[in-house]
Amino acid sequence: MTRFVSPGFHASIQGMPADFEISPLITPVTPTPSARPQMPSSGGGAVPPMRRRSNQLLKWLILAAAGLFVLTVGSLWWGGSSFSDKGVSIALQAPDHATSGDEITYTITYRNDTKVPLTDIRFRLFYPEGTIVLKDGAPTTPESEGFTVDQLDPGRSGSQEVKAILVGDKGAMQTARLKTIFRAGTLRSNFEKESTATTTITALPVTLTLAAPPTTVAGQAVQYVLDIRNDSGADLSDLKVTLAYPDGFVVQKMDPNPSSGNTVWNIESLNAGAGKRIRVDGALSGSEGEAKIVSAVIQRNLNGQYVDYVRTEAFTMISSPLLSVSITPAGGRDYVAFPGDVLRYTIAYANNSRFTLLGLMLGVKLEGDMYDTSRVDVSPGFFDDATKTAVFDAASVPDFSALPPGKSGKVMLSVPLKAGLSGGQLGGAKSFFVKATARLATSQVPTGIDGNEVFAIDSVVTKIGSQPTLTQALVYDGGAGSGPLPPVAGQETSVMVRWQLANPGNDVRDAKVIATLPAGVVFAGAPTAAQGTAPVYDRTRNTVTWSVGTLPFGTGNGTPRYEATFKISFKPSESQRGQSVPLINGATLTGTDAFTGQLVQATLRNLTTDNIEGHPNDGRVQ
Repeated sequence: MTRFVSPGFHASIQGMPADFEISPLITPVTPTPSARPQMPSSGGGAVPPMRRRSNQLLKWLILAAAGLFVLTVGSLWWGGSSFSDKGVSIALQAPDHATSGDEITYTITYRNDTKVPLTDIRFRLFYPEGTIVLKDGAPTTPESEGFTVDQLDPGRSGSQEVKAILVGDKGAMQTARLKTIFRAGTLRSNFEKESTATTTITALPVTLTLAAPPTTVAGQAVQYVLDIRNDSGADLSDLKVTLAYPDGFVVQKMDPNPSSGNTVWNIESLNAGAGKRIRVDGALSGSEGEAKIVSAVIQRNLNGQYVDYVRTEAFTMISSPLLSVSITPAGGRDYVAFPGDVLRYTIAYANNSRFTLLGLMLGVKLEGDMYDTSRVDVSPGFFDDATKTAVFDAASVPDFSALPPGKSGKVMLSVPLKAGLSGGQLGGAKSFFVKATARLATSQVPTGIDGNEVFAIDSVVTKIGSQPTLTQALVYDGGAGSGPLPPVAGQETSVMVRWQLANPGNDVRDAKVIATLPAGVVFAGAPTAAQGTAPVYDRTRNTVTWSVGTLPFGTGNGTPRYEATFKISFKPSESQRGQSVPLINGATLTGTDAFTGQLVQATLRNLTTDNIEGHPNDGRVQ
């Protein structure tokens, strides 16, 4: 064995026994002449520390370079993995509420709060159904329209306004939808955002009330009644009303006559608060259970083209001919009532079948704020306050226990109207209508008859006309009068006449107040009027006339009453001692209800010196 002592261990082996041997880790090999001589490795073949550290550093550099390469390629390929469309804000704004037919503005706003530019931004606005958009002055009804923004740099914003006319029924929620598609930076994919805005139709400029019989027998005559009222607060002109009849309806009579065909009525003008009524009579056929819809639309002229303003509809069900019922107020189905009136309804019924109908029940539902249901008279039935329905059953009407074929009968119902309209009721046209609906039915269906019920329905709408009030007073105190009071024979006394008007109902056109002065009473002048013309005296007729013009609905209910004054004088004769002196006779208000077309008239009692305000005991001539 060859002994080999490593120089590096020389110091560490001093003092060891002489025969101590260390076997080398690598046996030296004698190189051949052609081979490169190898230097012996320190430590018997271990890699030197400097070289080891160099190898490790090289490995880490290679790994770092590879990672950086992967990140660079990934960034270039997917690019913008940090982009979020939350930094892109797009909004659609519109008014919360509007009147049908109003022009509103949709505002589109957009902003880029990201770090990359947005390109090819495409906006598309989808309108609510029936929306009207003006294009170069011409009305159109597009479902949608859009625009494009080529580029929006970081931190930049923009906006766009779109004007449109909304049309809808009262309470309808009209929702517009905005869809936006765009690209961000160098990304290959598109991004998409949506926004909506809802506007509620809170009022109608023109109220349409379309009445149709709820049910009819096939081939039976029906009547459609369309009431039109201008609630806009301003006069309207150049309107057009169009009716669309259901299939199976044959027109027989129309009032007034239409302007075109049997469906179109032109309205040249409709003053604020005024109304019109259209009646169409005809026969309606169809299958049992089929709903027949009639619709009405009022249009206005917008830049030479008629566009929808307000729409409404009603339907009639073709019912079984087994049973019939009708409800009619005293005075007829076209009767116009007034506040304070009592409506007396007759409900007629008949069994048209060949069967005896058992267990019938009749309900009469009352709809309308003007009914005073606290004083309804429904004897012999009963009234359900919760549902506002009068109920007649077999206990109150013996016929309803078993109604033989061909048998008919009737029951009565009366309900007063409230004496006046409250302030809250003035807000809508429903205050000027009441509706009663009668429904007669039985669930005991005869054998061989399809269905779970045999029934019949009828309803009637009653318009409520104006009932303005006229009050008059004789005023002496506060400088209004002069001369002795109590009056003295042979001496002149003057007083002031004051007229006041209030109107809780419909507008009254051509309103005027006229009164007669008795013999011996002189018109003393000083006429005044806050509205209309001042009172005028006619010597030939000895009358005083106050021409008011239009008396608006709601006058005196939250607004001042209309008022006029003038003075009169009188000189009692000796023959009138101990008597009161007549001062004014027959003061009467006349006019025309702008909605119903009915004549309005209110007459007051005559006044004497006994009626001077504050002087009830000073009327006798001294």
